[in-house]
Amino acid sequence: MLSAVAGAQTGPPLEVRLKTHLTSYSSKAGTPFECVVLRDYLRSGRVAIPQGSIVHGTVRRAISVGIGLRHERAALELNFDSYEVPGGERIPLAASLASIDNAREHVDRNGRIRGVLAANNPGNLLNGFWARPVQNFAVRSLIGLTGAANQIWVKYSLGPFGAAGIFAAHCLFTKFPEPEIQLPPGTDMKLAVRLPEMQMLQVAAGSTTQSAPNPEFADGLKEWVAGRLRPITYANGRIAPDELNVILLGSRAQIISDFTAAGWSEADQRTWGTSSRVYLAFSSMRSYSSAPVSPLLYRGAEPDLVFEKSFDTVTQRHHVRFWSAGEFQGEPVWLGAATHDSGIVFHTARFTFSHKIDSNIDLERDKVETDLGFAGCSQTALLLPRPGSLARTGQRISTDNNLLVLAMRPCEAAPSDNVPFERPGNRASRLARRIVLETRNYVLRDNAYYWAYHLLRSKHDHTNPLSN
Repeated sequence: MLSAVAGAQTGPPLEVRLKTHLTSYSSKAGTPFECVVLRDYLRSGRVAIPQGSIVHGTVRRAISVGIGLRHERAALELNFDSYEVPGGERIPLAASLASIDNAREHVDRNGRIRGVLAANNPGNLLNGFWARPVQNFAVRSLIGLTGAANQIWVKYSLGPFGAAGIFAAHCLFTKFPEPEIQLPPGTDMKLAVRLPEMQMLQVAAGSTTQSAPNPEFADGLKEWVAGRLRPITYANGRIAPDELNVILLGSRAQIISDFTAAGWSEADQRTWGTSSRVYLAFSSMRSYSSAPVSPLLYRGAEPDLVFEKSFDTVTQRHHVRFWSAGEFQGEPVWLGAATHDSGIVFHTARFTFSHKIDSNIDLERDKVETDLGFAGCSQTALLLPRPGSLARTGQRISTDNNLLVLAMRPCEAAPSDNVPFERPGNRASRLARRIVLETRNYVLRDNAYYWAYHLLRSKHDHTNPLSN
């Protein structure tokens, strides 16, 4: 545990990528796994853990939902005990899991991965709602399981066969999310790390890998960019919270090839079909890796390129929009706005879904640098101080006002370790699990008392969602 490391010092999170397939239903306690370090882990400006190091760990505990009688949520607890540098030396590591990148799962303060409440999904609204206890409480709860059509069942006295038919239609036409945790190879995670004092002394004595860019190039590019920075706007002209924070040097074909090699996808166009697919992914808590993005404008034009990256959920994703901005010293220049979608909201007035973004937009800028750099798709990375500041609309945006500059270069995609999404069990066991979980959720949460408590808790939520 971290607290057991005497004299240890904490620092920024260590970014790693899982190399081993882990699940809540098949991974047992003691199962070994490996992660690769995505970028140099710096302390005091020097490399403490180099990029490409292999982090070793074991599964501490795995909790499966099974049929749902004992557990509503799946859970995974992981140990991280050492890392192996590219030279082969293996060094003890004190670390705990801080977050899983863009996952529907939640990592609590103790580093435990908590799965979703599958029955508490948007489709569960069809299950009805009870306002107060009634004399035949057990029967009322079972009737509620038939969905919103419960009122039809009561009004028209459909009888037990009608209730069975309604329940069958509910199961057939509404998707039930998979409650088990599945972490395939390629899952990005962040670790909270403590380095012992002796290792910190070794870091202080080491050398830095940072190199200063050509000052003439940086100054010239800064002056060139200064006349082209404009705020990002919505279609109605209102300024969006997104800001230009990434500059790429390279051809269109090179950029598409490099982002694809780095594991990103081009976004689909917004149509009725893709919008329907967004809803289906949202309601079933699934991923849609090329979901369309909201139309944002730079100088009145929509982006020329849009890339995104997500894992097992459509509600969260990394994404960046690029606009062609001409040439600098013979190189095509692309201005990009990178933001992290941290959730999804439904607008009743427009009857559409949109994402809310993380207010710290620098984290997404760094994510672009990390993924392209790890894949070997970029070089000449530098941070360019933003010339002046852009007008804002009052949204609270956190940024150091630096622009990331990357020169693109040819790279190849790493060998794929794709593991197909699994649905453990057979149809009968999954149906039984759904009945059990929906019944539990209906009795415990679909009532006035639970939602009164939930609303009271929400008053203490001081997050800053920004719609995008």
